[in-house]
Amino acid sequence: FRARRWQFIGTFGVMFGALLLASFALQPSWLSDWIEQIRRYTSYTDFGSPVWIVMQHYLGLGTIGEWAVNAVLWSIMLWAWYAVLIQGKTERFDWAIMITLTITHLSALRTATPHFVVFMIPMIFYFRALDRRRKVGSRRIVWILLALLILPWLQFLLTIDGDFEHATMYLWLPSGMLALLWFTRRTWWEAGSLFAAKEGSSNGDNG
Repeated sequence: FRARRWQFIGTFGVMFGALLLASFALQPSWLSDWIEQIRRYTSYTDFGSPVWIVMQHYLGLGTIGEWAVNAVLWSIMLWAWYAVLIQGKTERFDWAIMITLTITHLSALRTATPHFVVFMIPMIFYFRALDRRRKVGSRRIVWILLALLILPWLQFLLTIDGDFEHATMYLWLPSGMLALLWFTRRTWWEAGSLFAAKEGSSNGDNG
């Protein structure tokens, strides 16, 4: 809406509506089943968000401590979007999306480790930067991918408690990604954004 990209918004709306209608045609009860599953979810999950795990489960600081950390995280997210939408710093758009996805996984009421697949999106950015370093960068990418494949499974197998994942399984990836995004934020900003390029070209800006 900020960039007045009405064709994109309209196309998205039409496609979303079509897919929604198709989903009800294929599985008419999916919405009620989904709501029922949400209602039952807390009956077989022990942990809340990563922030909840740290502040309540480990540190015992209660709801006040949890929401204090959440407030800090949300302030960072709102600051990121303020820069993009109000100050017009559209080169930060991609970074704002990534920081939003990361903070969502840290502070949502519930999360699950399969959801962390979304972190592959910012990792592609870092892999591209490493790949530009020729042979050294390519080798590092291979080692990082192997580590991401093997280490979480090792942690899972060594720490599993009955039918439940250990609380630490929820912590290292979103927390690490938050730190990485924060300390490399200027790299993201300097790289620009596909959004900024599109908006600039539509306004006759060749930069």
